[in-house]
Amino acid sequence: GNYKKSIQKTSEILKKTNYIEVKASAYNNLGACYKNTGKIEDALKHYILASNIYQKENKISDLAVVENNIGLLFQTLEDYNKAKDYHKKALNHFISINDDTNIAKSYNAIGITLANQDSLKNALSHFKKSYFINKKNNNIIGLSEDVNNIGGIFYYMEKYDSAIVYFKKSLTIDRKNQDFS
Repeated sequence: GNYKKSIQKTSEILKKTNYIEVKASAYNNLGACYKNTGKIEDALKHYILASNIYQKENKISDLAVVENNIGLLFQTLEDYNKAKDYHKKALNHFISINDDTNIAKSYNAIGITLANQDSLKNALSHFKKSYFINKKNNNIIGLSEDVNNIGGIFYYMEKYDSAIVYFKKSLTIDRKNQDFS
């Protein structure tokens, strides 16, 4: 999108509003815009501002979303230990509020981070946790992503027959949903 315009408009909103939750949301959105324009320090600064507000206001779900965003930022920087720390914080918050959809997403994010660290068995374990939650909740898009990631792990483990089985499962799910992204 047009991040420059988004940054400008969001900054204007920040100056005008006195609502703390609007400010926190704006900071989070600015963090995403800055991340997508490669301004990593600005992104982190704004994510932290949002995180501090959500923590102070005890907005656990919003706090966890921002922590996940910070984790993704550190993944982009290939600082996998920090990424994992933030994804685990998000996971614990989502567990505390029983948010299954985001619990599964957090397990998936941790799995990706672990895969990037070549901790393949541990990554596989996290992808399977995500899979079982998504299966229980009939989250088709999440299931497709999970089985694709499981296939990827088997591929990197050089278990090609298993990888093909999971890649085909993912493709079958996507075809049913006409999702070819």
